[in-house]
Amino acid sequence: MKAWLTAICGVLCATGLFMALAVVPPFTVLNRLVLDVVFWPPNGDPAALDTTARFLLALSGAMLIGWSLTLYGLFRFPGTLGPAGVRRIVLPALTAWFVIDMIGSWWTGATLNLAVNVALYAAIAVPLVMIRDT
Repeated sequence: MKAWLTAICGVLCATGLFMALAVVPPFTVLNRLVLDVVFWPPNGDPAALDTTARFLLALSGAMLIGWSLTLYGLFRFPGTLGPAGVRRIVLPALTAWFVIDMIGSWWTGATLNLAVNVALYAAIAVPLVMIRDT
Protein backbone atom coordinates (compact mmCIF):
# COMPACT_ATOMS: atom_id res chain seq x y z
CA MET A 1 0.00 0.00 0.00
CA LYS A 2 2.81 2.41 0.84
CA ALA A 3 4.36 1.90 -2.60
CA TRP A 4 1.01 2.68 -4.24
CA LEU A 5 0.51 5.83 -2.16
CA THR A 6 4.08 6.90 -2.86
CA ALA A 7 3.45 6.47 -6.60
CA ILE A 8 0.29 8.58 -6.37
CA CYS A 9 2.32 11.30 -4.64
CA GLY A 10 4.83 11.17 -7.49
CA VAL A 11 2.08 11.61 -10.07
CA LEU A 12 0.63 14.54 -8.11
CA CYS A 13 4.05 16.17 -7.82
CA ALA A 14 4.73 15.77 -11.56
CA THR A 15 1.30 17.20 -12.36
CA GLY A 16 1.99 20.16 -10.09
CA LEU A 17 5.32 20.77 -11.80
CA PHE A 18 3.62 20.64 -15.21
CA MET A 19 1.04 23.19 -14.03
CA ALA A 20 3.69 25.43 -12.48
CA LEU A 21 5.61 25.44 -15.76
CA ALA A 22 2.63 27.05 -17.52
CA VAL A 23 4.50 30.33 -17.14
CA VAL A 24 7.23 29.02 -19.49
CA PRO A 25 6.21 29.50 -23.17
CA PRO A 26 6.84 25.93 -24.45
CA PHE A 27 4.79 24.53 -21.57
CA THR A 28 2.01 27.08 -22.11
CA VAL A 29 1.23 25.33 -25.40
CA LEU A 30 1.09 21.93 -23.66
CA ASN A 31 -1.08 23.32 -20.84
CA ARG A 32 -3.51 24.73 -23.43
CA LEU A 33 -3.76 21.29 -25.05
CA VAL A 34 -4.44 19.62 -21.69
CA LEU A 35 -7.03 22.25 -20.76
CA ASP A 36 -8.74 21.74 -24.12
CA VAL A 37 -9.18 18.05 -23.25
CA VAL A 38 -10.24 18.78 -19.65
CA PHE A 39 -13.11 20.93 -20.94
CA TRP A 40 -14.52 18.02 -22.93
CA PRO A 41 -15.19 17.75 -25.79
CA PRO A 42 -11.96 19.18 -27.19
CA ASN A 43 -12.60 21.83 -29.80
CA GLY A 44 -9.05 22.82 -30.70
CA ASP A 45 -9.59 26.28 -29.31
CA PRO A 46 -9.00 26.35 -25.56
CA ALA A 47 -9.35 29.68 -23.83
CA ALA A 48 -6.22 31.78 -23.97
CA LEU A 49 -3.86 31.41 -21.07
CA ASP A 50 -3.36 35.06 -20.26
CA THR A 51 -0.91 36.23 -17.61
CA THR A 52 -3.45 35.85 -14.81
CA ALA A 53 -4.40 32.31 -15.83
CA ARG A 54 -0.75 31.27 -16.12
CA PHE A 55 -0.04 32.79 -12.70
CA LEU A 56 -2.95 30.86 -11.17
CA LEU A 57 -1.79 27.64 -12.82
CA ALA A 58 1.72 28.19 -11.44
CA LEU A 59 0.32 28.95 -7.99
CA SER A 60 -1.96 25.90 -8.08
CA GLY A 61 0.91 23.75 -9.32
CA ALA A 62 3.09 24.90 -6.44
CA MET A 63 0.35 24.05 -3.96
CA LEU A 64 -0.13 20.64 -5.57
CA ILE A 65 3.60 19.96 -5.25
CA GLY A 66 3.50 20.98 -1.58
CA TRP A 67 0.42 18.84 -0.95
CA SER A 68 1.99 15.81 -2.63
CA LEU A 69 5.20 16.16 -0.61
CA THR A 70 3.19 16.50 2.61
CA LEU A 71 1.22 13.35 1.78
CA TYR A 72 4.43 11.55 0.86
CA GLY A 73 5.95 12.46 4.22
CA LEU A 74 2.89 11.28 6.12
CA PHE A 75 2.65 8.01 4.18
CA ARG A 76 6.36 7.16 4.31
CA PHE A 77 7.24 8.45 7.79
CA PRO A 78 4.14 8.33 9.99
CA GLY A 79 6.28 8.43 13.13
CA THR A 80 4.25 8.53 16.33
CA LEU A 81 1.03 9.20 14.41
CA GLY A 82 0.74 5.66 13.10
CA PRO A 83 -1.74 4.72 10.38
CA ALA A 84 -4.76 5.88 12.41
CA GLY A 85 -3.21 9.29 13.03
CA VAL A 86 -2.31 9.71 9.37
CA ARG A 87 -5.89 8.82 8.41
CA ARG A 88 -7.26 11.43 10.87
CA ILE A 89 -5.12 14.08 9.18
CA VAL A 90 -5.33 13.07 5.52
CA LEU A 91 -8.95 11.95 5.05
CA PRO A 92 -10.61 15.25 6.13
CA ALA A 93 -8.13 17.26 4.04
CA LEU A 94 -8.60 14.93 1.07
CA THR A 95 -12.38 15.13 1.39
CA ALA A 96 -12.31 18.94 1.60
CA TRP A 97 -10.22 19.10 -1.57
CA PHE A 98 -12.51 16.61 -3.29
CA VAL A 99 -15.76 18.44 -2.51
CA ILE A 100 -14.44 21.90 -3.41
CA ASP A 101 -12.69 20.71 -6.59
CA MET A 102 -15.78 18.76 -7.70
CA ILE A 103 -18.02 21.80 -7.26
CA GLY A 104 -15.57 24.03 -9.12
CA SER A 105 -15.12 21.51 -11.91
CA TRP A 106 -18.86 21.07 -12.28
CA TRP A 107 -19.58 24.79 -12.36
CA THR A 108 -16.84 25.53 -14.90
CA GLY A 109 -17.68 22.61 -17.17
CA ALA A 110 -14.41 20.72 -16.62
CA THR A 111 -16.21 17.39 -16.92
CA LEU A 112 -13.14 15.22 -17.43
CA ASN A 113 -11.75 16.56 -14.15
CA LEU A 114 -14.78 15.12 -12.34
CA ALA A 115 -13.71 11.60 -13.32
CA VAL A 116 -10.06 12.32 -12.51
CA ASN A 117 -11.08 13.60 -9.06
CA VAL A 118 -13.10 10.47 -8.27
CA ALA A 119 -10.23 8.22 -9.38
CA LEU A 120 -7.67 10.21 -7.37
CA TYR A 121 -9.85 10.30 -4.26
CA ALA A 122 -10.35 6.54 -4.44
CA ALA A 123 -6.65 5.91 -5.20
CA ILE A 124 -5.66 7.66 -1.96
CA ALA A 125 -8.62 7.07 0.37
CA VAL A 126 -9.15 3.34 -0.23
CA PRO A 127 -5.59 2.19 0.52
CA LEU A 128 -5.35 4.65 3.40
CA VAL A 129 -8.43 3.11 5.01
CA MET A 130 -7.19 -0.41 4.27
CA ILE A 131 -3.81 0.03 5.98
CA ARG A 132 -3.95 -1.81 9.27
CA ASP A 133 -3.09 -0.04 12.49
CA THR A 134 0.08 -1.44 14.02
